[in-house]
Amino acid sequence: MEFASSSSSKHQRWIHDVFINFRGEDTRRKFVSHLHYAFSNAGVNTFFDEQNLVKGMQLQELMRAVEGSQIAIVVFSKTYTESTWCLEELEKIIKCHETQGQSVLPVFYDIDPSDVRHQKGEFGKALEEAAQKSYSGEQLKHALSRWGRALTKASGITGWDVRNFRNEAELAKQIVNRVQTLLDYEVLSITEFPVGLDSRVQEVMGFIEKRSTQVCTIGIWGMGGSGKTTLAKAIYNQIHHRGYVTEILNGCGLCADIGIPVLIERSLIKVEKKNKLGMHPLLQEMGREIIRENSRKEPGKHSRLWFQKDVVEVLTKNTGTEAIEGLVLKMHLTSIDCFKADSFEKLKRLRLLQLDHVQLAGNYGYLSKELRWICWKGFPSNYLPNNFDMEDVIAIDLKHSHLRFVWKQPQVLGSLKVLNLSHSRYLIETPDFSTLPSLEQLILKDCPSLRKVHNSIGDLCNIVLINFKDCTGLSNLPREIYKLKSLKTFILSGCSKIDTLEEDIAQMESLTTLIAENTAVKKVPFSIVRSKCIGYISLCGFEGLARNVFPSIIQSWVSPTMNPLFRIRPFCGTSCSLVSMDTQNNILGDLAPILRSLSNLRSVLVQCETEVQLSKQVKTILVEDVVNFKEFGISKHHLRSYLIGIGSYKQNCNILNDIISEVTFSSLALPLSTIPELFILAIDKENIK
Repeated sequence: MEFASSSSSKHQRWIHDVFINFRGEDTRRKFVSHLHYAFSNAGVNTFFDEQNLVKGMQLQELMRAVEGSQIAIVVFSKTYTESTWCLEELEKIIKCHETQGQSVLPVFYDIDPSDVRHQKGEFGKALEEAAQKSYSGEQLKHALSRWGRALTKASGITGWDVRNFRNEAELAKQIVNRVQTLLDYEVLSITEFPVGLDSRVQEVMGFIEKRSTQVCTIGIWGMGGSGKTTLAKAIYNQIHHRGYVTEILNGCGLCADIGIPVLIERSLIKVEKKNKLGMHPLLQEMGREIIRENSRKEPGKHSRLWFQKDVVEVLTKNTGTEAIEGLVLKMHLTSIDCFKADSFEKLKRLRLLQLDHVQLAGNYGYLSKELRWICWKGFPSNYLPNNFDMEDVIAIDLKHSHLRFVWKQPQVLGSLKVLNLSHSRYLIETPDFSTLPSLEQLILKDCPSLRKVHNSIGDLCNIVLINFKDCTGLSNLPREIYKLKSLKTFILSGCSKIDTLEEDIAQMESLTTLIAENTAVKKVPFSIVRSKCIGYISLCGFEGLARNVFPSIIQSWVSPTMNPLFRIRPFCGTSCSLVSMDTQNNILGDLAPILRSLSNLRSVLVQCETEVQLSKQVKTILVEDVVNFKEFGISKHHLRSYLIGIGSYKQNCNILNDIISEVTFSSLALPLSTIPELFILAIDKENIK
């Protein structure tokens, strides 16, 4: 279900991400506290009324907290209607939902949704008793009518029934994911209240900025639990966000590379929640007042327009001028107002345009050719008109659009670096990327109708981020996507129909982050562990830093038992689908009699305690068993030479590499096609003598 966003300037800055409305100590102690903890871990700012009422918080203060929250989660339970406070909160939540676009997510905790919707049974009886304690006569009827309407409205919104989940942890995770989608998080979540983080982040950022023309490798050393990961995420988020803003402002002719660090240093702006650049409200108001005082009665002469009343006046009366460089207009989702495109004709220097649910009729050619940033939430058309000149646009953000296709005919946008079409529920296919040579970020989150990714995606030589999260209709990726040598972050989470990642993924030589949980992919590509840059993986149940998860991934390839003799014997005389073998506790020479059954062998796990043992084992494989491989007809298609290094095992891999080179090229002169595909080194460095 789609939820509206606020059109009032009063609510453009939310105080909280989430307000949790619930009743009862039992509900709080069990489900709600777990949900609050999950939100905290995900970096979601939550108003959780745990002890505030006991401390004397007034209902009026709770109402302000409701108003200041972007999302309200209502937890209905059997005792919910016993509390008039809960019911008053709920009434306020529904009002905010209808007037300012607050999102509402109901949770039915051990209660039938129909009991809530129709106020029947014990639930309805408790509602009447609670009302009778506080009201009588006409006021009683009015209270029951108000609360009944709020309960019916809230329970009619798509939510969750706890009874449909195996456990509460699974439900909490799903709720957190939904909230993050609504908040449109684009960054890594960090601790909610990090102590002393900012100073350390700024120290590292200062180090990076001094070497802005160089490639930097930063190591963070410390004890477990000391905050290394939190610090790394915060640094990544600042670089990601500031890079995005810097690109746009530089495109406007401003020296943002210099200006932004200076403003941060002077505490005039700061990186806030969700990594938005923020300014103190007093400074912001002072800046706005300076703009207004130049021409208080003629908003069309202001350099920036953000008050809805001023913007509507300028567009309806056609009083805009070349002075306007930035314009913001946020309409309600249900607004039927429509503006004429020619009202933008005089705004020839307009560079920054932000519209929410705005209907625009007429020739889009009237829009400024100086535009650098276009953010149009809920873009109303099925495709972008060809006369919409975006030749110099750097970022296009059309979240929640009605697009089915991006363009009818490919448009050459040589400056475009960011394309965000997230939550465009009707989008069928991506654009032709051959005309977008500078594209760096492609964000198509939650586009459930997306069926096709254009083959030209392989032409994007500058792309660093691709995000297809929750594109549930996407069933395959073009083979060309694996040619992206510049890609650093690849997100496929929630693409439930994608069942294969090709071995060609190793060609993505710059890939550092691969996130692909909740897909149909059943097997981690063998080649992924050969990646030189990969740092973080979430795939097939494996999640974490690559150096930590690679050993588990490799172990999964040689499961289910560590004894190859025990594991291989059942395959003899059958179709023989074994692809991996583990030699750590066996003499390889003893395996020759059963090699006939290993026609699909692709990997060998070598685990030793000393360099001497390692040498002996590998030479046994290469000198004795490779000959047997050839003799027993193992497919050459599967016998390729790959060497894998895992984190701190680099030195040991060098040892292995030397042995392989010495034996294969000096002693046997065997072609590479006869060497097993994977020599997986799993050696504890502490035991190397």
